[in-house]
Amino acid sequence: MPAETNPPLYPDNSNAALLLGLVLAAPLVSWAAHAMLGFRLDPASWSGTVRGSMAWLWVLAVAPVVEETILRSLLQPGLQHELRRVRLAKPFPLDKQLPGNGHIANLLTALVFALLHWPAYGAMALWWVIPSLAIGEVWRRNSSWYQCVLLHAWFNVSLLGVTAWAER
Repeated sequence: MPAETNPPLYPDNSNAALLLGLVLAAPLVSWAAHAMLGFRLDPASWSGTVRGSMAWLWVLAVAPVVEETILRSLLQPGLQHELRRVRLAKPFPLDKQLPGNGHIANLLTALVFALLHWPAYGAMALWWVIPSLAIGEVWRRNSSWYQCVLLHAWFNVSLLGVTAWAER
């Protein structure tokens, strides 16, 4: 009788494992970002055009929907397509050693995400590359816009919760 083998984790369970890991890690990473880097997210203290209940709506719903629509649904796949086109048209000697087009597109998209947050956070916005890479990996694996939006909102909720708890 042949020995039973377990089916491979990839690709069937890898997306669920990645999502679960990110959901569990978000509050811990938010706490570390707040404690070590001084990150905070407090829409109640915002001034300007977006304030009050609109600030909360922005952080929890509008920003995740708008940013993930632009970055994941449009920019990341567009970059991936262009990278594939350029690399097929004119390969260069180290091409086989470079990461795939999806990974490079994810990194470029994460850098754009950080630049979008530069006006509010200055150089600290470069740290936003890390959660953006995580969300981009979710997109790269399964092109699920709603998972990216929910994960983005959860990252915001985590930082909001840590800020509220630490500054009470």
